[in-house]
Amino acid sequence: MFVQFDDGQNSIIARGGPSMSGLRFFTGSIDGSNRVSARVDPTSQSPDYQKGYRTLAEKFIPGVTAEQASAAAAQHAQGVNKGGNGYGLNTNSNSYAADVAEPIFGWRPGDDLTPGFQTHLQDSAPLPAPVFNTDALASILRDPL
Repeated sequence: MFVQFDDGQNSIIARGGPSMSGLRFFTGSIDGSNRVSARVDPTSQSPDYQKGYRTLAEKFIPGVTAEQASAAAAQHAQGVNKGGNGYGLNTNSNSYAADVAEPIFGWRPGDDLTPGFQTHLQDSAPLPAPVFNTDALASILRDPL
């Protein structure tokens, strides 16, 4: 899962994923060295750019830029990257996306196709409260196909 912040002029994606890829993904998953990694990028620089997705939740928050809305996600990404969360079925990109979405929507979006969404990731610092009006801005939680 990923969260997309779009204010009509700028679009930003907050996403998580494994810290390892290829063969190292499998060996790291077995020995526990594969960790959840999180990042916040302009949409065109995200691995999710121009890939299929399904929308799980959507909310409009007026008067806020995508950059302002994604600031808490970027701070949480830094903490998650220091938090040492093992990557697996219950702690993964869905966990990070749900962590980011929960203060915006008031609930953790996810379903049977997004395992791990129920799990809060360890952060080196607590997830900050949004510094914007959560009744404005288009924050769109999407699940890659």
